[in-house]
Amino acid sequence: MGGGTPGELARQVLERLKEEAELKDVRVAAFEGGGDLMMAVLSGTVDLGIGEPAEILSQIEAGQIRLLATFTDERLESFPDASTAEEQGLPIMLTKFRGLTGPKGLPQEIVKAWEEAIPKVLADPKYQAIYEAESLVPAFMDQKTFQDYIAKREAELREYLLEMGVIQK
Repeated sequence: MGGGTPGELARQVLERLKEEAELKDVRVAAFEGGGDLMMAVLSGTVDLGIGEPAEILSQIEAGQIRLLATFTDERLESFPDASTAEEQGLPIMLTKFRGLTGPKGLPQEIVKAWEEAIPKVLADPKYQAIYEAESLVPAFMDQKTFQDYIAKREAELREYLLEMGVIQK
């Protein structure tokens, strides 16, 4: 299987996939980016890879690859025939965030302004069309929710990196 470097989220998903599916003799090869990984999948160097819809869409449309599963909590509207990992008996769901950050101590009125503006942008039909075309699933988090999410992800990442032997206690 092909994925990213050990600290990268997609790589973590592949390692969980190995564990959940009890794939003892499977290795995950690290690639610098989606382009390198796609070339390895297309050439047969690796049997499967993990990528974001925008990275793999043209190869799916060309019939060169097929989407085996999504790691979303629900099927993607743009790929209704692709079942989720959960539907296939693998309890793996990926939440990948993209967000705005600011300097520590940002005035609360600035935070509030962003927290009010972002849901309005996400509700805009033009913006939704862009998101949907890229098969992205927006999930707004306010500052407190985001801080909790980051703390949880940091703990999960630390545990994972310890298990992989990338870092030591």
